[in-house]
Amino acid sequence: MLKTDYNCMARKNTVENPKLIAHRGFTPKAPQNSIPAFQAAGARGFWAIETDVHKTKDGVLVCNHDPAVDCMYNGSGLIREMTYDELGRLRLKAGDKRNDYPEDLLRMPSLREYLAICKEYGSIPFIETKTNDIAAVIEAACSYFPEDQVVLSSLSEKDLYVAREISKKVFVHHIFSNRDTMFRLGELGPSGVSYNYQSYVAFPQQLLHQTHAAGVLLCLRAGDDIETVREMIEMGLDYIPTNCVSSLNPQQKDMKKVW
Repeated sequence: MLKTDYNCMARKNTVENPKLIAHRGFTPKAPQNSIPAFQAAGARGFWAIETDVHKTKDGVLVCNHDPAVDCMYNGSGLIREMTYDELGRLRLKAGDKRNDYPEDLLRMPSLREYLAICKEYGSIPFIETKTNDIAAVIEAACSYFPEDQVVLSSLSEKDLYVAREISKKVFVHHIFSNRDTMFRLGELGPSGVSYNYQSYVAFPQQLLHQTHAAGVLLCLRAGDDIETVREMIEMGLDYIPTNCVSSLNPQQKDMKKVW
């Protein structure tokens, strides 16, 4: 039995009411980490929407997976070496997921735009920080949400200790964690981990029980079909990132445009 007391985070993950995380937004309908992808996730009722955050040269927090713009945008360079105005002139590269979205929605979104979308649709902000300005990320998130409804995620355990010094209530999540780190995080208060198993079938039940006994929530790699998500819930995972599953009801029809 979980020892946690984390309100929306500790709510039981069930087939009837799954805690699905839209990984970089709902990417079957729009490019990752874009305003349309965040809107599409919100409109589909995702429990949480995940994004990656970097900081521009002039101090603006923006949503993009890579440190450089080259992969997704019609430009080149590192985000940290560009101003927000310079980024604002770039647009997502042409592709089948651009569809007919308005041109202004194809620029790189700011963290605050993402947070406003999460708030509008009632989705938890699940923020992977890729900047060491943890205080700025938490301050922005907590200007839209109560502290205990904000998730700060990182590959760096150190980032999570910094986050805990700033806030006792923000939920911290360690990416690709291990048993020793998990036990340390259990001492920090509201926390979770993801374990780096290629297949959920290979994940040891003993580690799941140890994680829960330490008061830590957990997930694994993305569940990208309905059967996998159902089995992940049944095995006891607390939330599930996904790249394409928006509902466990195969009869649910797709949503219409939301802009």
